[in-house]
Amino acid sequence: MTDLELQGGRVAEAALTTEQTAPDHPPVAESDGHHDQPYRQWIRLALAGDIVAATLAAFVARAVTFGPFSDTDVPRDGSVSVSYLVIGLLMPVVWPLVSTISGCYELRTLLVGVEELRRVLRAGISLLALLGFGHFAMNVLLSRGYVGALIPLLVFFTGIWRLLLRRHIRKRQAAGDSHHNVVAVGPIDDLQRLSVQLASQPGAAVDLVGYVADDLDGHAEVDDGPLSTVRRLPSRGAIKALREGGTRIDLLVRAGRPHHDEMWALARRAAEVNAVLAIAPHREDASANVAVSYVPLGSTPLLVVETPTLTPSAKAIKALFDRGMAFVMVLALAPVFLAITVLLLIRQGRPVFFRQDRIGRHGDRFSCFKFRTMDIDAEERLADLQALNEVDGPLFKIRDDPRVTRLGRFLRDHSLDELPQLFNVLAGSMSIVGPRPPLPQEAATYNEREARRLLVKPGLTGLWQVEGRSDLPWSEGVYLDLLYVDHWSPLLDLVIIARTVRAVLRPRGAY
Repeated sequence: MTDLELQGGRVAEAALTTEQTAPDHPPVAESDGHHDQPYRQWIRLALAGDIVAATLAAFVARAVTFGPFSDTDVPRDGSVSVSYLVIGLLMPVVWPLVSTISGCYELRTLLVGVEELRRVLRAGISLLALLGFGHFAMNVLLSRGYVGALIPLLVFFTGIWRLLLRRHIRKRQAAGDSHHNVVAVGPIDDLQRLSVQLASQPGAAVDLVGYVADDLDGHAEVDDGPLSTVRRLPSRGAIKALREGGTRIDLLVRAGRPHHDEMWALARRAAEVNAVLAIAPHREDASANVAVSYVPLGSTPLLVVETPTLTPSAKAIKALFDRGMAFVMVLALAPVFLAITVLLLIRQGRPVFFRQDRIGRHGDRFSCFKFRTMDIDAEERLADLQALNEVDGPLFKIRDDPRVTRLGRFLRDHSLDELPQLFNVLAGSMSIVGPRPPLPQEAATYNEREARRLLVKPGLTGLWQVEGRSDLPWSEGVYLDLLYVDHWSPLLDLVIIARTVRAVLRPRGAY
């Protein structure tokens, strides 16, 4: 999501032939240790937090299961006993080891927040499997209550610490510290496109510190543009020399479509500078969104594309989660519903609700409900305001729409006008999380790519909403919606919900 979306054409023969040598280039200033090792600092803090989380989880699980002062033993083979206190003392060592095996301390984990939480969950499942093996294969009779408390507590405490640590890192990055250094290679047009995308996402906290333009010779001039302030390297061989000169490189990015025989060379180059290798394709490419996995079919390599549809079990889980959460939210927010209704009746009169046709999953039309935030004649005045539209694509948005009432502006700023959509979720026409529900005239303009947004139910919130709401251009919003459609997971839903709460408390881009 905003932390970095790196996925992603061709290599000039000159670049490949000169890759073995590192030509001369201007000296690079040494970075001080505080700014040069953000990844190592993150590992130390993450490891320290995981040790504390394991200690706390073991103590709480033991206290909940047996009492705080109990020393219940575990019989083993009928003769040897292992104390739960000893297990608790071993857990701060075992948990970081399992987390290491699960990849919880890799750089790519730091770059992608959802992946970090997913790997923590994987570590919890791995530890559960390890304890299960000890229980059945080695006859270590562990208390089911203890294990049932220990694993969730480990994942919970570790997840909370990682979220707090990520928030700390983002604050440092906002202050200009702990940025990730990126070196990009590829054709100049693709490099410029990548540079613009990175510059438009300051939250990604990345610095493009150098680039290699494969299709330009060493003396060609680069006109003024997004790369005018970035250091140009004469060849890919200079990347290693750049690192040896004192510049940390976290990411080596291939901009555009890679040539079939270049990835092994780039992988070697990334290993030499201790960087993560990534590909940044054109966003228009199908591979920029769809989830793929590598499958060797004999001697033929295949990239298997995962069909962007929910399996029956996933549909059932999502539907159960949607309706359950919507029911709880309606009950919890009943006083808010009542207060808004009374205020609207007093300030604006009837009707309180605004009903509008929207397009749902597979193109089905449904009535979407909101609290009314505009004058009654808002629809009739729309044609007179078309020339003032401030967004691109088929959307219509005006930052200071004269049809919005004063109370309506407050409701929109905090997304309270959309609370009645919880009843749409209960009715099954919407989800808690999903793409933004389009208008019929908007959906009628969709091309084949954009129509993929209709493969899932629209959501009360989603990636588009939490990443910038109305401030985002149409193409960026569609990209985020398709990213959600193709990479849905329960964990992604939970992350979006958490970010929605923050977006509602600190409104930005709502109009």
